[in-house]
Amino acid sequence: EQVVPLLEMARNIQKGEADKERWIKTLKNFKTFWEEERFHEAKND
Repeated sequence: EQVVPLLEMARNIQKGEADKERWIKTLKNFKTFWEEERFHEAKND
C-alpha cells in the first residue's frame, strides 16, 4: 500500500472541488438552456 503525501491529497481534494464546481455550473447552464428551449416551443405552439 503506497502512502500518498498529505500535500498531494490536499491538492487532489482541491482539484476535485474545482471539477465538481465546473460540473454543477455545466448542469445549471444546461438546465437553463433546456428550460428556455421548452419556453420558446411553448410560445410557438
